[in-house]
Amino acid sequence: MNKTRIILTLGLIFGFYSISNAQNTSDMRINEVVVHNTNGYEDEYGQRSGWLELFNTSNNIVNIGGCYLSDDRNNLLKYRIPKRNPVVKVQPLQHILFFADSNSQKGVLHLNFKVTCGGHIYLTSSDGKMLVDSLAIPSAMEDDQSYGRLTDGKGSYERETFMRRSSNSEKWFAKYSANGGWGYLPYPTPNAYNTVEKGNSTAKQLAKYDPHGGIMALTAMSVVFMALIVLSIVFYFIGKNSVKRNKKKKMKTEEISTVKPVAGESLPGAIEKETVAAIAMALHMFLKNDGPHDVENTVLTIKTKSSPWSSKIFTLRQTPCFKRK
Repeated sequence: MNKTRIILTLGLIFGFYSISNAQNTSDMRINEVVVHNTNGYEDEYGQRSGWLELFNTSNNIVNIGGCYLSDDRNNLLKYRIPKRNPVVKVQPLQHILFFADSNSQKGVLHLNFKVTCGGHIYLTSSDGKMLVDSLAIPSAMEDDQSYGRLTDGKGSYERETFMRRSSNSEKWFAKYSANGGWGYLPYPTPNAYNTVEKGNSTAKQLAKYDPHGGIMALTAMSVVFMALIVLSIVFYFIGKNSVKRNKKKKMKTEEISTVKPVAGESLPGAIEKETVAAIAMALHMFLKNDGPHDVENTVLTIKTKSSPWSSKIFTLRQTPCFKRK
């Protein structure tokens, strides 16, 4: 009984994992393709080749490790995207680009086939049973011409699904959702959104709508005047606050000066009686003696004293003296 429960639990866990994995990878779409890349995007080796781009349509990170890319309908498992590589974790609403240079030894993002005009591209889930997305490449494409979704991840040119027979490897394909949404793009947009128009920069738009620079000048002057107005308001309130604080200090001082002394108590901030007496005594002695009351002799007398260490006479030998008998 326990073994049966364990087997069922493991089966449910595996089933939920497969479903969640399939749901994640099902959000991926083939987004753009370039067949003849002559002057465009280069790989990390500085070489150019045809490339294809995938787009994550979800708001979650999708790990496409283990999924398959192929250009052969009869061999959908042609290139397996390596697992456990951070490169294949596609961020939400972002792109991942693969170089179709037929040299997968260069790295994870290099396929073992090339894209060709009139060919197909297939993206298959990691279980090898569900076709996530597919694309029919136009039969005629010029150099550096891009073909992709007019809106990233929207529409589908040729969505297909297939099933395997348990007895043999025969497959059936069924097309669905052929609602278009593809077309030739004005220029290639590797790892970028297809909806961005060429030359649609802020500087070029400003040059188009403001050729003489009048709007730019008015905008700059408006910014300067607004900054001056804000600064004047700030300084006005700062000055007003300073005046109020000075008035409060003055009023507090006046209140202290008008307070009448109480017998046995001293005024707030008044000097102690002992201090006043000491100051008066010091002034009296100063005026009486016509100068400081502490007169000290600044003349120092230094008396020298001979010692065996400082006198040279002790270092001389005495004159020999002979005594007569």
